[in-house]
Amino acid sequence: MMKSRKEIAKEKFLNGYNCAQAVFSAFAEKMDLAEGKALRIASGFGGGISNLQQTCGAVTGAVMVIGYLNGKTKPEQSNQENYKLVRDFIEEFEEQHSTIDCRELIEIDLNDEEELEEAREKNLFEEKCLEFVTDAIEMLETKYL
Repeated sequence: MMKSRKEIAKEKFLNGYNCAQAVFSAFAEKMDLAEGKALRIASGFGGGISNLQQTCGAVTGAVMVIGYLNGKTKPEQSNQENYKLVRDFIEEFEEQHSTIDCRELIEIDLNDEEELEEAREKNLFEEKCLEFVTDAIEMLETKYL
């Protein structure tokens, strides 16, 4: 039996891949992209873009999926349809979680060793981040593909 994208993303995340990698690689087959390439492409987007804690990795992973499947490929094409899909996705994510900002979503500083260790002890990433990953997958599957 084939795994769902949510199951694939959950497995990736729980096995040490970041949020962006989990979301983007779950769609590798649909994008006709080798899984390893998808993981490498998304690798710098975790932790709100390389632990800068800006835009959530689940969101950037989803934006990459939307762009890959709907983005402009010729100079004469418009980006507007793709931009609308991305804006709609972000607005929906914000409706569910109030922000797309990693720091606000997880309420810790990923670059503070004490806060990071406390977050790991409390399973914060498995509880909060995994929810953002699976919500992003669900949103993509139901409205943006």
